[in-house]
This record gives sequence, C-alpha cells and structure tokens, in this order.
Amino acid sequence: MLWLQLGQDRFPVRQGETTLGRSHYCTIVLQSARASREHAAIRAEEERITITDLGSLNGTAVNGHRISEPVELEVGDLITIGSQQIALIESSLSDDSANTVEGEVVTRSRPGVKTLPDV
Repeated sequence: MLWLQLGQDRFPVRQGETTLGRSHYCTIVLQSARASREHAAIRAEEERITITDLGSLNGTAVNGHRISEPVELEVGDLITIGSQQIALIESSLSDDSANTVEGEVVTRSRPGVKTLPDV
C-alpha cells in the first residue's frame, strides 16, 4: 500500500484526487504559511500517481525540482510545499484507517522528474 507521509502522519493514497493546502476543505491540511489554500493535487489512477501544482504562489517541488506541469510520482519521491515535506512511501501495513504510524521514511534523489504531456 502507498502512503503520503507528512511528519509522523500517514495518509493512504487512494484512487482519485487528494488535495493539499491550508484550506480545511483539502484532503491533507498543511500548516505552512507558504502553502496556498489549495496548493497541489495528487491524482491516483490505477498504477499511476501524479502531482499537479494548482497555480500556487510559492510553487511545488518534487525531489528539489520545482514543477510547472503534472509530474509522475514514484515511491521515495519527496514533495516540498512551503516549509513542509511529504514523502511517497510504501508499506505492507494492512490497516489504512490509522494515519499515525511509526515508521521510517526512505527518500531517494532522482536526477530529474518525469513531466507528463497535457491531456
């Protein structure tokens, strides 16, 4: 199972869209003054997971590279929004109801990120 880890909190990656931002209407609420109300969206469709910046003022970075179009995510990628970092991790945990799970985040660097063509 894939998770988005923000600090000690884990959020399961589910099919469809997960929004990130300061707004309480977002799926994952960020506590960074540099995050926009609706900052970015992660979309999971079958085996493919992408992230899109939603026109935020301060931008979204994947593995240290600011993105300007949808980018495909892989396990180990590190998303930076404002002062917060979210890692895409994989876990064999079967209980996806708890979002506070002890664990180690393993990140890796990629020389670049794969951008996707507009659809």
